[in-house]
Amino acid sequence: DYKLISYTDITVGSLPAKEAVYTASLNNYKTKAKQAYITKSGNFTNKGENAFIITYVSLEEDYDKYLPIAQKSIDSFKFL
Repeated sequence: DYKLISYTDITVGSLPAKEAVYTASLNNYKTKAKQAYITKSGNFTNKGENAFIITYVSLEEDYDKYLPIAQKSIDSFKFL
């Protein structure tokens, strides 16, 4: 049971990115996740371009507790 909570434009390491936050069941556990989808061009339909996905997943009830740590990790990414 997947439920999309938000899908927004963000920046990661000075590159344009998309961020999805969603809930889902995983092995009978309720989880909440944040994923950042990054490409160097910012275009997510370019065939052959590398894409990077950064994921934070936790139990739904622990999501807000650990989100600041996860966000700090996401914000620390730099692309050369």
